[in-house]
Amino acid sequence: PIANRGSSANLVAAGIPLVQNTKLVTPRVALKYDINSDVNLFASATRGFKSGGWNARGTTSVATQAFAPEKVWSYEAGLRSEWMDRKLRFNVTAFLTEVQDLQTPSAFVAPNGAISFITRNFAGLDNKGVEVELIASPVEGLTLFAFLGLQDAKYVDINPSIITQQRECLAGIAGQAGGNVARCNQGIVNPSGGIAPPVRTPDTLTLGGSYEFRLGSELPLPPNVLWSRTGPNNVGTNGAPPSLVAAYDQVDLGLTLAHEAGGWSIQANCRNCTDTAQIVSSLSDLVYIQDPRTWGVTFKYNFGARR
Repeated sequence: PIANRGSSANLVAAGIPLVQNTKLVTPRVALKYDINSDVNLFASATRGFKSGGWNARGTTSVATQAFAPEKVWSYEAGLRSEWMDRKLRFNVTAFLTEVQDLQTPSAFVAPNGAISFITRNFAGLDNKGVEVELIASPVEGLTLFAFLGLQDAKYVDINPSIITQQRECLAGIAGQAGGNVARCNQGIVNPSGGIAPPVRTPDTLTLGGSYEFRLGSELPLPPNVLWSRTGPNNVGTNGAPPSLVAAYDQVDLGLTLAHEAGGWSIQANCRNCTDTAQIVSSLSDLVYIQDPRTWGVTFKYNFGARR
């Protein structure tokens, strides 16, 4: 049962259940076939869920809305392989995720300007894509890698209440009777009355490498560099213009000096080394920027290391 919001009778009168129960079998089936000792194929199917609940921030009966359990089937198939005497690793995974009653937190603005943060089952979600991983060690001490992620996500089985909201929004924009412009730019309905794209489902590309220099036999000094590109994506559930971000890059650098026998290491690194100001989240049209360029130095010592 949920916390009291006035009384149980008030919750029942508002159509809000006092108890939720979920019974669900969550199997996992996986198959693997070894072509040889360095190459294998695999496939899997997994079911999972998140339990339902109530909007704990609600201060009235109506605001204490319930949301249903989120259920998901996740399918994967791919290849794992090593080549050239294990100097080259190539992995690829194709995936399909089917979510029923996706739990999505979003902001709603009341006529008086008050913002309510509500979790609802706006729709289901289908997401399909592929991930590719390539790691190479062409010469001793040098490691190069590339990771590519492509995905295509879309809402499915949209909740009828969202269809009604969208219709009222569009009618309001057109100045028709029964329309309400205030219904726009709420939940997953964008300011122009369309359904916003699912949040944080960009294509990604990451390139990087490291090389282990050695200052003597016991002092490795491996620098590493990481460059990543995040494709265009939506970082706010309502898909308002501030949340539709263009593709952006990030560069991270690191350098580690370690004394293997002594059990200590010093690591220096910077994140967002180009000091890019990038929107990474949006809530009720308020945007949040990623951390600026940051520098750090870390010292570690293993007191149990043998001398």
